Parts: sequence; C-alpha cells; structure tokens
Amino acid sequence: MDIKLPYSLLAEYIDTSAPVMKVVEALTLCGPTVDRVTPVGKDAVLDIEVITNRVDMASAFGIAREAAAILPQFGIAAKLKNNPYRNLQLAIPPAENQLPLKVQILDQSLVSRFSCLCLEDVVVGASAPDTVIMLEKAGLHSVNNVVDISNELTLRLGQPVHIFDYDKLLGNKMILRESRKGEKITTLDGRQHTLLGKDIVIEDGQGRLVDLCGIIGGQLSMVDENTHRVVLFVQTYEPKRIRRTSLYTQNRTLAAQIFEKNPDPALVIPTLNQGVALLTARTGAKVAGKLIDIKARLKQPAKIKLSLAWLNQLAGIEVSAINIRSILKRLGFTVVGNNTLTVSVPTWRVHDIKLKQDLAEEVLRVMGYFRWPSHFPCTFLDKFDEEPILRLETKIKHFLAAVGFCEVYNYSLVNKTDLAQNDIAKTGAIALRNPLSADYTHLRTSLIPGVLSALAFNAPLAEKLLIFELSNVYLGWDGEHLPEERPMLVLSGWSIDFRELKGYLESLFSHLHASPVTFRENDSQYLGPAADIFIDNVLVGHIGLSKPGIAHHFRLPVCPLVELDLRQVLLRAFVPSQYQPVSIFPPVVEEVTIASKLSVGELLA
Repeated sequence: MDIKLPYSLLAEYIDTSAPVMKVVEALTLCGPTVDRVTPVGKDAVLDIEVITNRVDMASAFGIAREAAAILPQFGIAAKLKNNPYRNLQLAIPPAENQLPLKVQILDQSLVSRFSCLCLEDVVVGASAPDTVIMLEKAGLHSVNNVVDISNELTLRLGQPVHIFDYDKLLGNKMILRESRKGEKITTLDGRQHTLLGKDIVIEDGQGRLVDLCGIIGGQLSMVDENTHRVVLFVQTYEPKRIRRTSLYTQNRTLAAQIFEKNPDPALVIPTLNQGVALLTARTGAKVAGKLIDIKARLKQPAKIKLSLAWLNQLAGIEVSAINIRSILKRLGFTVVGNNTLTVSVPTWRVHDIKLKQDLAEEVLRVMGYFRWPSHFPCTFLDKFDEEPILRLETKIKHFLAAVGFCEVYNYSLVNKTDLAQNDIAKTGAIALRNPLSADYTHLRTSLIPGVLSALAFNAPLAEKLLIFELSNVYLGWDGEHLPEERPMLVLSGWSIDFRELKGYLESLFSHLHASPVTFRENDSQYLGPAADIFIDNVLVGHIGLSKPGIAHHFRLPVCPLVELDLRQVLLRAFVPSQYQPVSIFPPVVEEVTIASKLSVGELLA
C-alpha cells in the first residue's frame, strides 16, 4: 500500500537535524521506499510504499520509528519522540455524567479488540486551517472538526478511528455481528450496498445497520452539525473478512487497507487517549462515560534467542554487539544478554518476527545492504536429477510440436455456467471460497472444455488445426487437505478424422518407448464411440469422438479427442530398448502362392 505523509507531520515524532532529502535517502536505502517527494511551500509531501507485512509503518509515527533507527547508521543523530506506547492505560479524568451505552459482540472471532468511550458537549464546526492543509497534503478532504480528528489519528498513528453520533444509536446499543446475505446499508459516501453475508457490521438497538466495520461508516450514525454527543471507538478486526468486504464493495479506504493487514491491538488505548485529547481541545467535548474495552483475542509476543556469532557468520562481516543492540532497541525490541541475546518482540511485530533469521534481517537491512562488499559466493550448486514428470512433459511437448500440433493454455479456473452446461467438468469441481471474479469460481476437473473452447475459437482461422494442452486438473478434495493435482494431456483437431489422431497417438507412444499399447472399445461420459487406452494392460486414457451434445455446446462438429493420464503414462514410458545385432548371414525369403476362392480374411482366420 502507498501512503502520503507531510514531512511536517513526520517531524512531530522524530528529533533530528537532518534535511528532508537526507531522511528520504536513508529511508529508501534501509527501510520503506519513498517513491516521490513533492515540495509544498516550506513543507514536503512524501509518497511512501509500505509493504504488506509492515502495517506498523503505515503512519507518521511508524515511519519516524524507522528513521530513528536508520539515521544513526549514516552518522546522523535521531531520537523518537511523542511515543504513544508510553501510556498503554486510559489517561483521562473520570466523567461527571455517565451516558448509557451497551456493546455486545456476538462472535468473538470477528474482533481482536474493541474499545469505546462516550463524550458530550461536542461543538461541531470547521477545522482549523492548519488541520485542513495537513489533511489535503495527505490526499484527504476536510469534513468537520470531529471527523477530521478520526482521519488525523489514522495518519499519525496508523490506527483507524470511528466516531458515531451517540443520539443516532437507537436503544443506546451497539451490536457487532456477521451480516446476513441480502442486508442493505447506505454508507457515508451515499452508496447503498447489498451485502453478501459474513461481513462485519454494527447494528443499533433497533436492528438498523450503522457501520460497515473496517471499511466505512453508515449514514445512520453520521456526525453532522446537529451532533452534540458522540461515541469514540477504536478497534481491530479479523483481517480476512475486511479484505473480502473491501474488494467486493470496491471500497478500498485507508482504514480497510490497514485493518486487512492486522494492526497492533495494543495501539488501541493510546489512540483512544489522543482522540479524547483532540476532541476536548478542538470541540470542547467532555468525557461522559466509562471506558468499554473488550479484548477478544490477543497474540502474545515471542522471545527469540539470537547468537551474535551466528549473526556475524550469516552476515559475512563483523557487526559490533553494541550496534546490534542499538538497532534492535531503536526498533522497539527488548534485548537482554551478552553473546546470546534474548530478544522480546514488540506487539506491533508479532506477525512478521518469529525466527532468529527475521531478527538478523532487521539488523542487516537497517545497517544497509549496500555496505556489504560485493563478492561471488564461494559455493556450488548441488547436482540434482530432473523430475521424471517434467522430463516426460518436455519430451511430449517437443514431439507434438515437431509433428504439427500447437499448444494451448487455459485458466485452471472455470465458471458455474460452464459447469452447469457441461457434463465433462461438472463432477467433483471444487468451489473457491473467495473468487475474485464470477468467471473463475471452480477448479477444473478436465482439460477437455478448455481445449474444445480453444478449438472453436481458432478453427475458422485455419483449414486444418491440431492442438494439445498439457496441464493439471484438480481432483479429490476432502474439505481439509489440498486437492490432488493430476497432470493430463488432451489432443484434438479440426479437419482431421479419428484414424489420423490415433496415428499421432501411436507415434507418440513409440517415441516414448511405451508398449504394448492396446485399445478396447468402451464409451465414456463425454466420448462416443470411444475406446479405452491401455499400456501393458493398465488404463492410461481414452480416445474417441466427442458426443454430439458436447460438440454442440462449443458450436463444433463432432471431433476426435484423446485424453491421457500422464502419471500412468510415466510409469510405463522410457522402457529401455534392447539391442539386437544385425545378422551376419543374408536373409532367407520364401514366397508361398496359395490358390483359393476364399477371401483373405477367411484364409487368415
């Protein structure tokens, strides 16, 4: 994901004398890449690329933490400031009034942490010019002083925040649950969405949907000029559901992009603290209720052993123990020990730091990979044998291309319509849980539909056409383990007859030294008339003419087809040839003449 950050906002979290371009250079070399720097008056806007597993960097504070660790490696003093993690407890005075609010979470797997607080005496108006300009630099537009605070907190800390109008929550209740298929919600952008089900939503005491969680708020709970009491809530959701909903509703908001990457639940309360402080200062709000803090599922950080000798051996150069400790501590790790360090992973890195190799990567990339001397590795690649199935596939492809066949490639996914109209691939097709398109919903169980489709598309362009596809089909899913990937080969053609295709097949078997090959008449579910193909009395495939109904589905005349199971062919191919020396004696040929009125067939019988 990409974020826009004004440098002035970044500077609120790092104390350094380095000029903007030096900070940009150091970050790009050793941390998040700064793709573009746009001067805006005395400020500059940084376009920063944040990689998927580093959502902790998707904020001004996160980038500042990286810069505070990286800049000292360039001889530049830098110190992190205004660290929100210094206060993980709610730091607000007790409320004079207690607004009633009930929060109910029907499924604990939907949320890892949910915290909220009521405030009153809110005065909604325009934000200060400095706030408006800061948001515009970051690519956001100002709404009002309340909503702008939620967007500003996301930019500052990387933790999305939502604010509801308390009086619009009927029954003073918020119920977080799964959506039901067909439910509708109108969001803040004025769009109405019909939900597919299993989305995370919030309803009020009257069953009205007031929030499409993690994506965008609902119009029913919107803060406007008449709002005087609000609910400030900060939370972290189940990431897969957020991504699914965001994709199919086409709402790729900044909040959605952060929530789908597992932000740190420990940042919830620090963000709530800053939210209350900003609402108090800018809107005159007062706290009017107790903190509601629901911790459904929190992952405990790991402790990892890191040998300094091992790290130096891995790096290939000597890295001082002082520098290793300094880098890790500046990144937020807790470090104890001497020659072997015990490193406690901070809460914001629990998802990507699990091994000592991960710690080594952090140390070495902050130091800068460009500092390492350039040497060819003093090693060699072990000899390995080629996979037999790959050898077989290569040999088949080269032979078929040599005799005039064209290879076709098709998607491994098919759609429901083709399955419903096509008996070939319907049986046992595995449906995807989260297809990205209605055209690709199931894994294919046969190559024949794709080959016939390619034949129908290309046949009008040529008088004669021979095609084949060699790829995997997917069979036998039990609901738990991955399905079997079975390599198959399908041959077909336009303006050729059954005997010609059978001749090509026999030539292929001869080329593969597969024998003895026999054919036994037996119609299949999609071929008829047809025959089973045997090598050494083991069934390896089928040959025949496509059934008229199947051919008609693809707008083709009846055409010949061959389908082979390459696993079975492999076991019976490449039979070693036996050499028989040429006789040193001349051949003896005897000619026999038979006079008969019987037919040749009767005589041979």
